[in-house]
Amino acid sequence: MTPDAVYPEYAPAGTAASLHELIALRERVAGGACPARLSPAPGAHASSRLGRGMEFAEVRPYQAGDDVRSIDWRQTARRGRPYTKLFQEERGRALRILVDLGPSMRFGTRVAFKSVIAARAAALLAWMAHAGGDRVGGVVWNGDARREMHAHADRHGTLELLRCIAQASAEAPADGESHMTAPLRSLARMLQPGSLAVLVSDFTALDDAAAHEISLLARRAELALVQVYDTFEAEAPAGRYRLTDGKRSATLDLRTAEARAAHGAAFARRCSHLQALARRCRATLLPLATNDPLEAMLRQAFPALPGPRSTDCQP
Repeated sequence: MTPDAVYPEYAPAGTAASLHELIALRERVAGGACPARLSPAPGAHASSRLGRGMEFAEVRPYQAGDDVRSIDWRQTARRGRPYTKLFQEERGRALRILVDLGPSMRFGTRVAFKSVIAARAAALLAWMAHAGGDRVGGVVWNGDARREMHAHADRHGTLELLRCIAQASAEAPADGESHMTAPLRSLARMLQPGSLAVLVSDFTALDDAAAHEISLLARRAELALVQVYDTFEAEAPAGRYRLTDGKRSATLDLRTAEARAAHGAAFARRCSHLQALARRCRATLLPLATNDPLEAMLRQAFPALPGPRSTDCQP
């Protein structure tokens, strides 16, 4: 449970993510020694091959199977036979991460708070993108205020995102009810065609308005949803539990089977809602418990994630 604490002066281990640990996670993606593709699905990341993309490469005679939209009508008229434009697909893409560090994320009974696991997951994904030459940016949200970082390909862009995550992780969470709509709209304004948008949250604040914004995101970019949760939310042992955010306290009485069933049903409904949304948006959905092996789970959802530094990963 959340310990009695005053943020950010006192932050017990596992309740806040430090900048040092987020930077150190770079070693988990081999320090950029291996080329990395960041994509929830094989082949979704652009490559250096010729095809229909953003940058013009050359004109050649039309061949069977070429996209008719790529026909160069000027060259066709001049030379008397069809010619096709070829484009160089971009190698680098933009990763935009929304990191939810709101009030509901400041909870944990295993390993660390959900907010800390979210911070670590975002850092691993950011370093993976950086290792592959991709641009990294995003939105860090504490349930009220949000910080926006536009995408940069260099290390400083990644470090700026991690600084914002660490700072928000150590701050007091927002008071009152949180709504995801505003940060989702901020993320949408950053997206460009070909971007990958990753939302890291417990999605407790997911309402109809937020679901609509996520659907709009899916139309503009490839989308992945990382649902961070604590096993206590899914199946709590019998007992009475004192909860606190450092300012207010409440008691959760789960001594009866009925109370535990109702407690678990609320989490099941949230999962079902999120699963249906992911199917509609054709988004990757990764449920991630706080006690799951983080790197292994991310590698399963993002197969291009390289492992720790090894002799098999030399330039």
